[in-house]
Amino acid sequence: MNRSISFSIESGSQVTMLPAHYIEADYTLVAARIHAEKAPTVEDAEFDIYADGVSIFANQTPTPTPAPGREAILTTTTAITLQKNGTDESYTADFLEDNLDAGTWLTCKLLKGGGGRNFTVQLDLIRITELDEDE
Repeated sequence: MNRSISFSIESGSQVTMLPAHYIEADYTLVAARIHAEKAPTVEDAEFDIYADGVSIFANQTPTPTPAPGREAILTTTTAITLQKNGTDESYTADFLEDNLDAGTWLTCKLLKGGGGRNFTVQLDLIRITELDEDE
């Protein structure tokens, strides 16, 4: 059984996109897709999807984070990107794990809006656990 989960945000500010989604069974990750009604025009837009607070993506990028009065701290970030001036992107690989376990909560965050607006991030899944007779 296939399932698509969507997260939406109207503006380009850095906020968690609601709602959070509960995963009631085990699923295989298939693809992540991004759509923008207004394409980012300043820079690429970046998003991350979290399973129980941990990114589902494996593409960890070292990022220097400023620390007042000290050297920058090197942290890692993960993201999928909607290219500047683009309105659609799809990702079918680079997941940290292939599967999501039942009982997982999914959330999404817009990391950089890039001047874009009205974003939708969609996560496509395929159910791998059997349905109970009660379901």
